[in-house]
Formats: sequence, structure tokens, C-alpha cells
Amino acid sequence: MTLRQRWARRETVGDNSMSHDRRKKSTKKPARVLAPIRSDELYSLQMLRGLTGWGDSAIRAARAGGLKPIYLHRRVFYRGCDVVEYIAKAAEAQDDDDPRS
Repeated sequence: MTLRQRWARRETVGDNSMSHDRRKKSTKKPARVLAPIRSDELYSLQMLRGLTGWGDSAIRAARAGGLKPIYLHRRVFYRGCDVVEYIAKAAEAQDDDDPRS
């Protein structure tokens, strides 16, 4: 049996020993590790997403709400102090809207 015939047989029989790039890839999202935001650090967009758990729409809403991005060499960064300030302002707005107080 030639190599081509063996591979054809594997595909028709459904042998799971095929190469890894032909296997179905997992669609499960990686776990996010939430961590404190330090005001004296600079965060890339990917790092900020991982630390906060924010997705695309949350980042867009933060930018629309005043979070200032820093563009450098086709990359996006955020200052930790700007992120902390944005979250503090959002907390104040929630406290002002809270009918229990």
C-alpha cells in the first residue's frame, strides 16, 4: 500500500492520528486573569483587555467615555492613571444615579 493510499484510507475511515492542523480547533476563549491596574504603568490594548476582561465593545465605550489611547508605532497603549481615572469617574456617575442614596 502506498503512502497516498494510506492517507486516503485514514481520511475515509476517520482515523484521529492525522496531523494537528487538520483537527478541529477549540472555540473556547482563554481564561482572563483579572489584576489590579497600576497608575504608574503603561498597558498595551491586549494587556488592558486581559487585565480588565473588557471586550471590543467595552473598549469602544471607554474611548467614547473619555479614555485616551496613545498611538505609537501602529500600536495602542493606555496609561494606567487614565484607566483608573476613567473607572473612578464611572463609579461617581453610578453613585450620582443611585436612587438609594
